[in-house]
Amino acid sequence: MEEIYLIYVDTQSNSNKFWSGIVNNSGDLVVQWGRVGYKAQSKVHILNSQTHAKVKLALLVAEKAKKGYVQTQREIKTLELEEIKQALKLLSKIEQLVTTGNTESSEFANSANEFLKIVPSPTGMKFNLSSLFQNTLRISHQQQKLEMYLKNKTYSLKSLTEDFWD
Repeated sequence: MEEIYLIYVDTQSNSNKFWSGIVNNSGDLVVQWGRVGYKAQSKVHILNSQTHAKVKLALLVAEKAKKGYVQTQREIKTLELEEIKQALKLLSKIEQLVTTGNTESSEFANSANEFLKIVPSPTGMKFNLSSLFQNTLRISHQQQKLEMYLKNKTYSLKSLTEDFWD
């Protein structure tokens, strides 16, 4: 079974979407898409051949990549060590921007976009970055959660609970 999970995040246009394709053992391609954190829509391409399903998957992934989707992990199952370090750097930048009151800047929006590409997070139907990164205490809490994984040399974030954003 092969699975690819893509995400498209653009805070300026209120986009926080995912797209996934799964080639199942029977050789069909199951495609799901929607807003991160919400029920997915799905479509099954009945191809009865793993080879044909993989080719179709590759074509659809290329199409999505042209639209700006990037590959990530479904519901934060695992992250590479470098991805966790990058997420921490982005949180530091976001914290600095929150501290200096620059939450309306493009730098803040871009940093949030990049962070959400690494750590896909339900943001509701309308982005409210000020709420998501509302204060330095909340950001510090998020940093501590990510640093815990580095200290434990555990790079699976599947156990991230809802309190990551509390």
